[in-house]
Amino acid sequence: VLLVAGMMAGECAGQGHFRFANIFWERNTTVGGFTVTYTIRSSWQRTYPEFQKPDLSFPVVGDTVRLRGLKTPTLSTVDTNVSAPLNISLINLDLHVTSTSTAGDWITGTTVITQEYSGLGPYEATFHGCCVAGVTGNTPFSITTQVDMGASSFAPAIVPVPIIYAEPGRNFSLPAQHPRSLLGPAGGGMFRFKWQMGAGVSGVTLEESLGVVGVPLSATVGSVLPVVVRVHLLDGMGSPTGSWSEIAQNVHVMAVGGPVPAMPMPAGMPSFGALSETDRTYEQRTGFSFSIEVVFAGVTMPGSGDALEVYTNEGLPGSVIMSMVPAQSGQAPTKLMLAWDRPCVGDEQAIDFCFAAREIASGTYLPQMCLSIKVLLDLPPAFVTPTMNHYMLRMGAETSFQVEVLDAAVADEVSFLGLAPTNTLPTGATLSTPELQGNRGKLTFAWTPLPTAGGSDLTLCLQAKDIPATTYDQCRSGARSNELCIRLTVEPCKYVVRDKETIADVASLFATDWVQLWALNPSIMEPDYEVGKSLGTVLSTGHMYRVDSGDYLNAIAFKFGTTLKHILMLNANLTGSADAVLEVGSDLCVMPNSCIRETD
Repeated sequence: VLLVAGMMAGECAGQGHFRFANIFWERNTTVGGFTVTYTIRSSWQRTYPEFQKPDLSFPVVGDTVRLRGLKTPTLSTVDTNVSAPLNISLINLDLHVTSTSTAGDWITGTTVITQEYSGLGPYEATFHGCCVAGVTGNTPFSITTQVDMGASSFAPAIVPVPIIYAEPGRNFSLPAQHPRSLLGPAGGGMFRFKWQMGAGVSGVTLEESLGVVGVPLSATVGSVLPVVVRVHLLDGMGSPTGSWSEIAQNVHVMAVGGPVPAMPMPAGMPSFGALSETDRTYEQRTGFSFSIEVVFAGVTMPGSGDALEVYTNEGLPGSVIMSMVPAQSGQAPTKLMLAWDRPCVGDEQAIDFCFAAREIASGTYLPQMCLSIKVLLDLPPAFVTPTMNHYMLRMGAETSFQVEVLDAAVADEVSFLGLAPTNTLPTGATLSTPELQGNRGKLTFAWTPLPTAGGSDLTLCLQAKDIPATTYDQCRSGARSNELCIRLTVEPCKYVVRDKETIADVASLFATDWVQLWALNPSIMEPDYEVGKSLGTVLSTGHMYRVDSGDYLNAIAFKFGTTLKHILMLNANLTGSADAVLEVGSDLCVMPNSCIRETD
């Protein structure tokens, strides 16, 4: 239960020091029961008088600040699961300062509160107070998160930079993620979110599937737009759960063009799309180092050394090194560098890193830019083609397909593509020499089944491997492999005539004469002319016989005036002795011969 302590709301004078806040929650499994941990990430005016320390200085990183205001910042919630609803408020909220800007006059930090409820919910918790900075009058702020432990274990964290500057007609992102940057549910997949515009300014737009906010062209330069956006956690079907969170974000409308440095553009890792005009999304795999270089190309004083003050949403894991390469006279402009030596197995996560900058010389700001980096578990090469897992073939006709593999880790290499161990090619089939290029590989399988292949039901298994690695080099050991198995079935009793083959040629392939074969194909009126004159002519090389109870091979051979040897030749799937038990209801290809009956 939250305890009420400290000064009463409204006791402290002052106004206009609130800049932004986001409130979200996660179920506290350590404490157990119906306990949640609320996190409030917020930003305030650094030189607000109530934040001044006894030595007359103002907060720095590592300090703890008691939040004050014209209306004291308060967290309010109600436990509605009890017989008499319990109203809970906390006004003694401490901000643990995580970043500051002297030039920008702001501090940012987190407030963490644990609350136990009497059931799964839903409950609402609201963070509210006064007053919003840069807005005329004493404008209060209020944001809410909804707790539904029956539907989920968290509400999204929204992670932009503390201060957002944007030009009229431009847009910016409000990225959302799991409170601990998890990629998705334990069962697999990615967490998905939906954004919804809350109370705000007329004309501000929102792309609900991306969280991209648009500043209206009519926005007045120099004004502050207090925007509130709600983010819903979606379930596996794409519908909102009962858990959501809100952000109150002050958007400073900046002048178009002028001395403002140009938009930064990242390089290094390949990007896979954009969220907004400047944002980029990336996919990285464990076991491989990565680096991203962002060049601030429009610094107005390239010889001024460390010309930019960069501020971020503090969304980087500890293993990622961020550094600035200052602009020097006659050299490249200022760069922001991100590097991770080796994300290992267990480091899978969603990184939403947002940053902006202030040019020290001119005091002008760059708009926010966000990099969405998904660090995924490195997997072996995946088979892209073929997409079919079962091929039906005919004797005499070539069937071929291309096998392509792709390793999702761009820096990885396909080291092997071919037959899986213990697997053999069908008689007459070929695999081309594999073409291995970086993280891709391909080869071609081709097979023209022989006349003795009718009825074959085979499994072709292919294997792909990536490059071997050691634990020290890439946080993994050995090469990983993946297999694809394809079923190959050759239709019995059907043969595709090849170019210039005569009916006599085909008959000899099936150990019979042309008259017998002609009798099996009554639709052919002139066999000497029709067979082999057009490609793809299909001949029947027997009749399909359905096995009855008590049938065995020698008896079937006797019934149709043929031989056991001939039945075995027409049915490659048959094995065993003449007395082998046949499956009732199965089909056999039989070439009847009323003139000859042999029992062996």
